[in-house]
Amino acid sequence: MKKVLNKAVLVALVLTMMLSLAACGGGSNPLIGEWVPEGADLFGGGGSGMELLGLADKVFSVEFSKKGTVNLLIDGEPFKEVMKDTMKMFATEEKIEQALAMMPEFKYEVKGDDQLIMRTKEGENVVEETFTFKIEGKTLTMTGKNGVKTIMKRK
Repeated sequence: MKKVLNKAVLVALVLTMMLSLAACGGGSNPLIGEWVPEGADLFGGGGSGMELLGLADKVFSVEFSKKGTVNLLIDGEPFKEVMKDTMKMFATEEKIEQALAMMPEFKYEVKGDDQLIMRTKEGENVVEETFTFKIEGKTLTMTGKNGVKTIMKRK
């Protein structure tokens, strides 16, 4: 009876270790965390109309989550929530919900040591873009077909 109990405990321990490794991905993902664009704003320069919304002085950042989602943040708050509050000044609740429903969803996947695949879902369309990336200290450099983007680790 004692041998059976010991084997059951051993099996339970092995299963627990395997599940924890699977949940963690078996290794660390260096992209996880919050990143802030270097220099120009997150949306490609020129503020992209954020001044008109009173958001020009805010910190825009990108968060790569453990779940494979990419979240846009404004001063650490989810982009959609900030935009919802901002749009209350000039739109009805119905129009705000329609606008938020049209905002794209971002997902990512890391392949190997230096390949990042970003997927953007807008409605039924999914656009996939592949980058090579390199992390040196707190600097992430991503190179894709549209050039090089450099962002700094915030958290």
